Amino acid sequence: MELIGLLLLTTLLLCLISIYRWATGSLDYWQKRGIPYVPALPAVGNFWSVLSGRICQAHLYRDLYHRFPGLFGSHQ
Repeated sequence: MELIGLLLLTTLLLCLISIYRWATGSLDYWQKRGIPYVPALPAVGNFWSVLSGRICQAHLYRDLYHRFPGLFGSHQ
């Protein structure tokens, strides 16, 4: 019985580690290429402040626009 519990615990731990690595694997994509970026959180990216209700989405876009002039915006 102890062996089954240990096996299940190990499997669960490996699954959690795999999910974490999958969720954070591309967070340094822009950094590796030398392009200015805003550090992101796993699963929510740069939208945590919007999702938590601290700022509205328009203010997030405004802040990004002013932080990265010429790099951020809507282009036609």
